[in-house]
Amino acid sequence: DWAPLGATKGTIYLWRDNDDIGKRAEHELAALLTGYGCRVYVLAEDALNSKPKGWDAADAIKDGMTGADIKIFITANMQP
Repeated sequence: DWAPLGATKGTIYLWRDNDDIGKRAEHELAALLTGYGCRVYVLAEDALNSKPKGWDAADAIKDGMTGADIKIFITANMQP
């Protein structure tokens, strides 16, 4: 149930797994949240091109990305 997020009408950033299932889920969730009135941002496809299949936020942390690194990555690679 994503309705509570929709009720905020806030800005949502989605960071999907780098695979087809993640891409499908991202599109479905983005459409749902946009329908609730949220402003939704997703990672640009180019941001994931060099990453392994299945790579996601948890892998970024395992790879040594710090909170500051993640903020820079998100800022540079999110698009509406």
